[in-house]
Amino acid sequence: DIESGNYQVSTGNFTPWNTGWSYRNDGVDIERCDDNINTNGYNVGFLDTDEWMQYEVDIAISGVYDIHLRASSGGSGGRLHFESDGAAICPSFFIPPSGGWQNWETSIIQNVILDESDQKIRFYVDQAGFNISSFEFIESETDIQSLATEFVGAQTIDEYSIQMNTNKFLETPLNASISDFKIFVNGNEIPIISISSNADNNRIIQFDLDFILKSTDDITISYSGNQVIATDGTLLNTFNLENVKNTLEFVHQIPGRIEAEDYDFQLGVSLEDCTDIGGGQNIAFLDPGDYLDYEINITTSGNYEVDYRTAALFGNGQLKIQLIDREGNIEDLTTRTFSSTGGWQNWATTSETLQLPEGRYTMRVIITQSPFNLNWIDFNLSTSVNEQLNSDLSQIQIYPNPSHGEFNIAGKMPLKQSLQLELLNSKGKLITKGKINRTDFIDEQLSLNTEASGLYFLKLITEGGTYKTFKLVKL
Repeated sequence: DIESGNYQVSTGNFTPWNTGWSYRNDGVDIERCDDNINTNGYNVGFLDTDEWMQYEVDIAISGVYDIHLRASSGGSGGRLHFESDGAAICPSFFIPPSGGWQNWETSIIQNVILDESDQKIRFYVDQAGFNISSFEFIESETDIQSLATEFVGAQTIDEYSIQMNTNKFLETPLNASISDFKIFVNGNEIPIISISSNADNNRIIQFDLDFILKSTDDITISYSGNQVIATDGTLLNTFNLENVKNTLEFVHQIPGRIEAEDYDFQLGVSLEDCTDIGGGQNIAFLDPGDYLDYEINITTSGNYEVDYRTAALFGNGQLKIQLIDREGNIEDLTTRTFSSTGGWQNWATTSETLQLPEGRYTMRVIITQSPFNLNWIDFNLSTSVNEQLNSDLSQIQIYPNPSHGEFNIAGKMPLKQSLQLELLNSKGKLITKGKINRTDFIDEQLSLNTEASGLYFLKLITEGGTYKTFKLVKL
């Protein structure tokens, strides 16, 4: 008996009928149940990964609870967790095999802290492979303050931020230092811009990043501080390399090739099997006004050689490409016409040069003239731009050097780009790192006022991957 579910939302799959054909018909798969404990004669089955069900609750007393789950699995089991107001209230929990889909067993999730302010609880399927008949929240004799304040889970919010949450509410404003937390992407530490407590649920800490996350990234988080404190006075326990669930959708990386069928959204477009080199599918049966959206990340600004792979039995085709930024501003990038190739699967390549800005965009491809088929669009950064990005930074100067603590970094670069900075001590140990935002002229200050006198090394790294190291002497 749920309040709402995501069988129409998070999985992207809409099930219009109840697969179990029992109890009620609203898309939640309900079937008759042979369980004899806490049952009304029905259970939820046919669960899929990332499905959820939400329930309105009335927590009479804030405290520690054990959740008694009645579950069954005729397969290899599965995993689940519970959330309240967007925060996980327990880690992902394994439901073991029970030897049959109607062989019911009780599993217990212990030491779940619930608060009187919790009004909605969400049951979330992390890994399908089980049925669920009931869950019962039983108050424990354990006192909240006797439990440690611990990491429960973390996940991406968007491509620029993540959230983690604890089992207890935290004191606000959040007393935390950025240096106490470390976030790693594919094993490499990335810079954190800011840390803040969630205004709606202070179990949650949000991290804004100076980095663009991708759907394929492996993300972990660590905490080594002693400043984050719960409302009951207990300190957040340290933790190391905890997994951050990556919920991001796929984003095409530019430079690179975009297969036409790998769109995020389309209107009026059909697919067909493709006989071009590499096979796959192409978009076809196009009409003026049809369009496709692709989520893209342009890693480097500059001139790009853009190739279009098209085919048409007769006539001329045409498309327009627009870039839509995060604020919804639209820029017309190009309009490109294609000649017929003598057949719907006779493929030819048309090329042009485009200037592309760095950043995250929705690329909209609008069909303005038909007929034609499209297999892919390929974006390649021109060789001259690559050479400029790998400049030797010979015009960059640092002064005064030696200095009592304040150093100026100044100079011109041949192309606008971002630079990474790494400051190391005389033994090569990293002290700090930073970023100079996209520019073709650097005018920055570096302070070593809090560092001891001695020899330091400053490493400047271009977008092309080359770098130059400067010796700094603090008096």
